[in-house]
Amino acid sequence: MKVVIMTYVLLTGQSSYLVTLGDAAASFLEHRDPGTTGKCLFGREELLLNMGRARSHPISDLTEQDESNLRLGGVWLPCTRQHFFSVHRATLMILTQV
Repeated sequence: MKVVIMTYVLLTGQSSYLVTLGDAAASFLEHRDPGTTGKCLFGREELLLNMGRARSHPISDLTEQDESNLRLGGVWLPCTRQHFFSVHRATLMILTQV
């Protein structure tokens, strides 16, 4: 079914061009976005700080603060990200009281 639809669009399409992801990447490389200059190494926290917003979670120790400052300065550092968090009992108590 997909091939039939793709063939139909190819044969009946009126546009004279085809835009692909490669075209978008080439366009970005030719006309760079000034809003992203110097920010390619930023993580979520660094982007929030750079935009003048508060961090999404508080800094837990001085090492984390030092690493964040280095990233803001343009240094790439490896980091691990947790994608799943367990819900703590205290958090459940707060959520049920709201």
